[in-house]
Amino acid sequence: MAAIVAGAGFDPARLHARLAEALPAYARPLVLRVVRDLPATETFKIAHARLAADGFDPDRIGDPLYIADPAAGAYAPLDAALYGRLAAGEWRG
Repeated sequence: MAAIVAGAGFDPARLHARLAEALPAYARPLVLRVVRDLPATETFKIAHARLAADGFDPDRIGDPLYIADPAAGAYAPLDAALYGRLAAGEWRG
């Protein structure tokens, strides 16, 4: 999973294509969380533990979430319905 700060013209399909060119499959994030800004600790470091603790449940997180969809070759929006299928083992991506 990766948390990113994206601008107004963010295109998840374009990002997926660029990452596929630049990184091996094991290094590409499966889940993206688009945040307005990255949370920081009191010493101004990125709060990785806080982001990891949040997980990627769309019911708990208000930020847009995307999941890699190999069939489409792009990132697909991760909504509550898809998350439910994923949690139940019905969608493997």
